[in-house]
Amino acid sequence: MSPEMIERKKLYGKKGKTRRAILHAAKVLLEESSWEHMTIATIAKAADVSRTTIFNHFGTVQGLLTALCAEEVDEVVRYCREQERETGPDVVHVFDILLQDAAIYPSLFLRLIGMAVLTQGEQNPVVRIEEMVKERMGGDEEAVLMLTGAFYALLNHNYARSIPYDVKEMQEQMRRVIAGVKADRMRAAAENE
Repeated sequence: MSPEMIERKKLYGKKGKTRRAILHAAKVLLEESSWEHMTIATIAKAADVSRTTIFNHFGTVQGLLTALCAEEVDEVVRYCREQERETGPDVVHVFDILLQDAAIYPSLFLRLIGMAVLTQGEQNPVVRIEEMVKERMGGDEEAVLMLTGAFYALLNHNYARSIPYDVKEMQEQMRRVIAGVKADRMRAAAENE
């Protein structure tokens, strides 16, 4: 069986549907309350599956939360691949999809980022996102710091002040930041020549 067929089976087979139902139920529950109060039993009830099914898929609530983070990053990767088939690599795509998802589940998104920051290693979803940004910014670590910092600041600013997430406005704000960082990096490169 080809790798593509295996991936499709994982996503769309019976186990994949059950996994997606559990992840969706967990997203909804996390948006409504904190993960500290979430139990396997509440997730199972919301997903209409048994507790054993959740244990079989994820092991623990922490395992489920890790899977939610990984799923988010996988969605970003898929979205960027689709967009970049037509337009080529662009860091805008990374932040566009992240902002779209953050607008749907704002408190969940910020909690997952907070959790991910405490996870070390290459499988850390924040590291995976930063690597995508770095690749699209020509390997420029400083640009990665500026862009991801601006992204987190934008989310936190709106969330902390109870400003609704307006996807289009936030995307435009992020695009202005990206344009400014690109211009700054080009100026710095020209000065170093």
